[in-house]
Amino acid sequence: MLAFIFMIVFIVSYFIDRSIPSGWTTMVVVLSLFSGVQLIVMGIMGTYIGGIYEEVKGRPRYIIEEVISHHEQ
Repeated sequence: MLAFIFMIVFIVSYFIDRSIPSGWTTMVVVLSLFSGVQLIVMGIMGTYIGGIYEEVKGRPRYIIEEVISHHEQ
């Protein structure tokens, strides 16, 4: 989301201030977009790996407090 705000600001500043070097705006916008995508992917992978870590610990999903048997005699 921040990359889109940067994109708007830098494109507007490119047309207002002509002293900005050619290609600078493109590089900043592209790097911001790819950095944002990379951070999102790393967050998804971290969540997935965290779930794997919790599962590998071998802890039971629930703890049985009391066992009630229904043996008929």
